[in-house]
Amino acid sequence: MSSLLESKLLSKENKEYLKGLDEIKEKWSLAYRKDENILGIQTTSRMESLNSMIKRLIRSKCSLPELVYRLLNFAKGKNQAFEFTEEKSNEIINILSKNYILSKIKEEYSDFIYNKCLLGFIKAQSYQCDKVKKNVYEIVSIDPLDIRKFKVECDSNGLSCGCWYNKQWGVPCLHMFAVTTLSPEKFFNLLPFKRRWLKKESDVCTDDKLLEFLEDNIGKEKINKGSLLVLS
Repeated sequence: MSSLLESKLLSKENKEYLKGLDEIKEKWSLAYRKDENILGIQTTSRMESLNSMIKRLIRSKCSLPELVYRLLNFAKGKNQAFEFTEEKSNEIINILSKNYILSKIKEEYSDFIYNKCLLGFIKAQSYQCDKVKKNVYEIVSIDPLDIRKFKVECDSNGLSCGCWYNKQWGVPCLHMFAVTTLSPEKFFNLLPFKRRWLKKESDVCTDDKLLEFLEDNIGKEKINKGSLLVLS
């Protein structure tokens, strides 16, 4: 190392870098770590694991005091901030499950759809709903930076919104959930759900029944070649 530091081929910055490495050589040089049981691992996996644990604690919306608090607890070998967050999160979900709209969805629809609606319902709480005219509601975010406006209409067929979410998933969007806050019992039956999400509909076609159906039709197809098979 001394010969490198005295070399005229290296810049001052490079020499400072090498000097710094030399000062912590016990941490990276195998010659100084031969008595440590590292099982031959020389990758950054341990560091990546540490980073992933930190990411679980830190969120983009953390204030500076909260960030320092979480990091200090983590440095002390504690994970109280994360455990506290998880505990509060579960408590909030338990409270929300007693909501009229969510309890009805949980009762009638699959767990997968309930979880999707739960997220939408929570997001809907950050939106304001105003009735602009008969059967037309305007949904606006309480975030002043979000100036988008959505219109939800109500007719005999139920609630409809111009966003893509309901058309894609066949479940209410968060804008519809914002409308239900005005009168949960009135608007629940107007929420647009596809029938396939109903619990009583989920057992209509199982994998075994589908295989049986296909085998039966494949047999018929061999007899009646050229016929069109339509799955309804």
